[in-house]
Amino acid sequence: MDLTIKQNEEVNEVQLRELISLCHEENSLLNLLKSTRLILTVSAHVNNQLLGIIIVWTSS
Repeated sequence: MDLTIKQNEEVNEVQLRELISLCHEENSLLNLLKSTRLILTVSAHVNNQLLGIIIVWTSS
């Protein structure tokens, strides 16, 4: 298993949509990645497949 942790890198939107779907969350989370309120993203990948993501943002 090749686990990679990436900070503040572009996230594969297709893989993120699949992950959000598995967690039964809304796709509106994708908007945070393009928001000016975004502070930090940390993503975990296994063999270049998105396994998890932490998204940090400020509230309005």
